[in-house]
Amino acid sequence: MLGAGITEPDLASAIQHSGYPLQTVIANSLRSSFTVQDEWGYIDRDTKELRTVDIFAQRSLYDIHGEQPRVRPILNLLIECKQSDLPYVFLLSPNQPSLREFPVIAGLAQDEIKVTTDDSASTWNFSHIDLLGLETHQFFHEPNYCYTLSKCVRKGGLWNFREASRTIPSSCPS
Repeated sequence: MLGAGITEPDLASAIQHSGYPLQTVIANSLRSSFTVQDEWGYIDRDTKELRTVDIFAQRSLYDIHGEQPRVRPILNLLIECKQSDLPYVFLLSPNQPSLREFPVIAGLAQDEIKVTTDDSASTWNFSHIDLLGLETHQFFHEPNYCYTLSKCVRKGGLWNFREASRTIPSSCPS
């Protein structure tokens, strides 16, 4: 039952202009490859208030049914969906950026693993990403990358772009 003064068309319009339709489309598109939770709740560290993120998506980057490796990398995505009558524009990069710092590997004592051998005085330093074989994962090669995200805005009778970010370090599918 709708309260006094609220009509069904008003409610439908409010939903359409919110981020929920986009959130539903994105969550449903991720469900085939990720475990998805809509409206993921957490306690804000600063305000101690309950807050939510539109989508929490998680995917194992190893075969959970195969031999269990000692390191089990998982990709977590926190996604906030925004709705606007005016479009956001992603300008695609002509080449793939270097992703040496992505994904973040946390909780280890050093940024590299040093490998030595008893056969010689040689040592080799490897990044965690290299040792986990992440540079060969399809996530690094499949999507196109954008270098600028802008929001289209009206200024007088003209259309302009308001730059939201100079560089998008993560991938954005085209």
